[in-house]
Amino acid sequence: AGKRFTGATVQSFLERGGGHTRLLESEINKLLCYVAERPEVTPEDVSAIGIPVTQGEGFALAEEIVWSEGRGCQFAISDLSTLLPLIGQLRYLFEQGLVISALKEQGRNAHEIGDELPKLAPRVIDKVLKRLGDKGSRYFVEGLKALFALELGAKNSEAAPQILFDRFRRSEEHTSELQSH
Repeated sequence: AGKRFTGATVQSFLERGGGHTRLLESEINKLLCYVAERPEVTPEDVSAIGIPVTQGEGFALAEEIVWSEGRGCQFAISDLSTLLPLIGQLRYLFEQGLVISALKEQGRNAHEIGDELPKLAPRVIDKVLKRLGDKGSRYFVEGLKALFALELGAKNSEAAPQILFDRFRRSEEHTSELQSH
């Protein structure tokens, strides 16, 4: 788009957005709209659009939820500023799992899946394949449906974020139980 990013801007952007390609692409588009005709994007612009911090606990929590490593654990969601970034992280993981599990169900091996998904690092594909276990594409489709309901509730409901999140967790755990039968 012909915009300049200073080193400090890029550093700020990557620190807040992490290495998640879909999130970064989306946030770049927001930045371009935000700066409009200005030729340079500044660190202040990055802060102004509110890129959610995706590193650390947020992404680890999303992984626990998707891969059911946190089954039975209680997660505290204090407000929408915690919930909304988590929804994006969950969506990324559910979509990634759906694509990889669908390719696995078609009989594709890790190398063939890598050929289909060249933007995904081979280590990520291997990690997802190891975690899939008996989770098929149905698990991820149902997870995405539950996530859609969570996001719709978060954006349109007066319900407390914790209540919405707990409802999502119950539906996600139910999906996991169905998958194992």
